[in-house]
Amino acid sequence: MNAFSYPNNPPLTQSEASHQIIDLSIEASPQILIFEKDYLELKWSVGYWQAMHQKAILREEKLKQIIKEQEGQIRDLQARLFGKKSEKKNSKNNGGQSKSKDYERSRGQQPGSKGHGRTERPDLRTIDEVVNLPEDPICSKCGKAYMPDESKEAEII
Repeated sequence: MNAFSYPNNPPLTQSEASHQIIDLSIEASPQILIFEKDYLELKWSVGYWQAMHQKAILREEKLKQIIKEQEGQIRDLQARLFGKKSEKKNSKNNGGQSKSKDYERSRGQQPGSKGHGRTERPDLRTIDEVVNLPEDPICSKCGKAYMPDESKEAEII
């Protein structure tokens, strides 16, 4: 049964509908007069809204494409994460035993390997500074005399 109810008139069949004549006379419709300025504004408005609708359709298509790509990425990542072999380990290579700590290398520079040394800085200018020290320097803690060493040089970067 139809979900629509027809109070007095049942719907017309196609043969009945083709035999009816509908008279729509032009004189019966009321005339609406508007100014030319209003008419042009309405025409402009129609063009504007049609263009906005077209932009919205294009934007929607782009967004649907982006969603489709991102859903594919999600499926791929979920398959990688929760796939059949995500937590299985290969036990053939090491005979079912884990690596011993003796064979693991620590991070960074390995003991016994040659380093790169101090980095030269030829672009920095050098300033020679002469410092006059007292003739009999003494230690501030114990009060004993220092043994002067005339050959000390220091570089401060």
